[in-house]
Amino acid sequence: MKIGMDIGGSTIRIAIVKGDRTLFHSKEYPANINSNRFVLEEIKEEISKLATENVEIIGCAAAGGMEELTKNLFKNILSRFSKNVFIFPDVSVAYFAAFGHGNGILALSGTGSVVYGKNGVKETVIGGLGYILGDEGSGFWIGKEFLKNALYEMQKGEKGTYANLAEKYFLKDNVHAIIEKVYGENPQFELSKFGRFAIENAGSDEIIKHGAEMLAEDAITAAKVLNFRNKVPVSVSGGVFSHSEYFSNVFFNRFGKTFEYKIQEANYPMEIAAIKLAEEKNAE
Repeated sequence: MKIGMDIGGSTIRIAIVKGDRTLFHSKEYPANINSNRFVLEEIKEEISKLATENVEIIGCAAAGGMEELTKNLFKNILSRFSKNVFIFPDVSVAYFAAFGHGNGILALSGTGSVVYGKNGVKETVIGGLGYILGDEGSGFWIGKEFLKNALYEMQKGEKGTYANLAEKYFLKDNVHAIIEKVYGENPQFELSKFGRFAIENAGSDEIIKHGAEMLAEDAITAAKVLNFRNKVPVSVSGGVFSHSEYFSNVFFNRFGKTFEYKIQEANYPMEIAAIKLAEEKNAE
């Protein structure tokens, strides 16, 4: 048995591989930078349910770069199920899923956002600074921008598009009640989920357009840093891209104004890519 995991900002996705059979499983959880203990318990519980026999290897893609202490905590939990445990930043796994060890640009937008690129021996990371210092164009950023506009409309006594979306999602029509909901529980999780709701219900809103353009600018910066000359291989990953065709179109339209590009689709899901990358590392 082999286990691949994609631990995102709000969802655990797991692949259990037994011979030629693969079982996919996912579970949402309210994760943030301060909830590692809670997330660890969720992971332990889920793996305990699924790991019904000897686990040969575990490959794990984790949101963000992860501090060494956090990585060790995750590894200690997973080491209970296998002696071969490998933990990678999610952007590295997403890149590997699309390009293997080849050249290209990967733009990731889920709960957070980051761009990673490689060209020959040169590589670069643009963004990925977390929800306080960056994450422009991410689900969290989109949710925050929509909610700021919604609360402003409500304070002015207006029932505009943003206010209506917020009231529909939070089931509250009072500014203070919404603020209490967001700040009182888990801002990153709550705003990310609201961002997904906004993406699915707002279509081609200017906020979504601006977020996609900012992420495209990061991808353009990465391509310039890496000295790409011909068509740039570009891949995208994450929930914002998968839930908004408009976001994807704006992203590629903006990137295409500076560079010719060719879209590279992922060869397999993140969970499977994590297993394959772990197998490579284990063989070294």
